[in-house]
Amino acid sequence: MRLIKIKHAILATSLAALVVMGCKKDDFAINTQPDSVTASTVDFKAVLPASLVATGNIMATNWSVLQKWMGYWARSGSYQDPTDEESYDFTNDFQVGIWNNLYANANNYNFLQNAANARGAGFYEAVARIMKAQDFQMLVDVYGNVPYSEAFKGGSIRTPKYDEDQDIYKDLFRQLDTAISLLKDPVLGSSDNNPSIATNDLVFQGNATNWIKYANSLKLRLLMHMGNTTFTGGTEANKFVAGANEVAEMAKITAEGSGFLGAGLNAHVNPGYTSDKPNPYFNTFVQTISGAQAASGDFIKANAYAVGSPNAP
Repeated sequence: MRLIKIKHAILATSLAALVVMGCKKDDFAINTQPDSVTASTVDFKAVLPASLVATGNIMATNWSVLQKWMGYWARSGSYQDPTDEESYDFTNDFQVGIWNNLYANANNYNFLQNAANARGAGFYEAVARIMKAQDFQMLVDVYGNVPYSEAFKGGSIRTPKYDEDQDIYKDLFRQLDTAISLLKDPVLGSSDNNPSIATNDLVFQGNATNWIKYANSLKLRLLMHMGNTTFTGGTEANKFVAGANEVAEMAKITAEGSGFLGAGLNAHVNPGYTSDKPNPYFNTFVQTISGAQAASGDFIKANAYAVGSPNAP
C-alpha cells in the first residue's frame, strides 16, 4: 500500500515538472496593454487621414504671429500687448508650437512613406512624400537651416545635423518628382495596391491627377520663394546650382503636362466638421463649441485690407 502511494507521488511530481517545463514566460504575460501602439501594430493606411487632418489644423491655427508681422492681422486694442513678439525679446521656446507641430506631422508622413513603400502602396507613399515636402517647405521658410537628412532616425541619431536651407529645397523637388512617378505607375499607384485610398484620402479622394497638380503647385511655390533669394555661389544664370535651377525646374513642370491646381480646385481637408466638431480655424478664431466668442478671435483682428473694407487701399 505504501509503495503505491510513493509511486503516485513520484508520478504527480513528474507531471508537475513537465507542466512547469512546458510553460514559457510569455504564457503569463496577461497584462499586455492593448492600446500600446508600435510601428508594427499600426495600420499605415489609417495614418493618412489623421495626418491630413493634422496638417489642416496646423495651416489653420499656427500662424497668427506671422500674420501680425506681415500686417494682415493686428492686436485688438482691448488687450495688453504680447511683449515678446512686439519687442522681439525672444526666448528659445518662442512660438515653439510651429516647430513641434510641423516636425510631428512630417514624422507621421515619414512613417507612412516608409511603411507604404515596404508594401508597394505607391499612392500612399506619393501622398506622404508630397505632404512631407510641404511641411519641410514651411519649416525652411520659417527657420532656415533645419534637421532634414538625419531627421526621424530615433535613438540612433539623437542630435541630427542642421542641413542648409537651399540643399533642403533642392531635395524637395526630387521628392516631388518621385511622388509624381509613383502616382503615374500603373501598378504601384493602382487601387489594388492602395486599398481604401479613396476613403482615406480626405483631400482628393484618391484622384491621382489632382495630387500631381498639387505637387506641381508646390514646386511652383518653391520656385517663387527661391526667386526672392540669392544663394551663395554660382552666377545669376545658375545660382540655384544643378538640381534646383528655376528655368530647368519650370521646364520639367511644363513637360510633365498635368498643370497646377486651377480655379475651383482646392487642396482642403474636411473629415466631416459639424457644430460640435467644428473646423479648427472657426473654433480658434470665431466661435467656440458653446457658442461663445473665441478668445483668439477677440484678441486678434484683421486689418481693413484683409476683410475687404471699402476704405482699404
